[in-house]
Amino acid sequence: MAEALDLSEDAVMQRLSRGRKMLQERMLVFVETALGRSGPGSSFTLSVQAALPMLDQIGNDTRFVDIARQRARTLAERIRHQG
Repeated sequence: MAEALDLSEDAVMQRLSRGRKMLQERMLVFVETALGRSGPGSSFTLSVQAALPMLDQIGNDTRFVDIARQRARTLAERIRHQG
């Protein structure tokens, strides 16, 4: 990857680390916003909070972001239909 981007390995590692941190921050905002709007029960909220640390292990896998967005949309639809 470093060669393709014409960067040092250290620079690539730093960018990946920064990207993971940005992803985590964006996901936290997304989840907080969704929880604020939907008002799910405490069991759901605790489950989401327990899952958030996994973001550190995901790395730069963009498939996760797509899957998370789709699951969030599905959950939001379910909550809307229940309310």
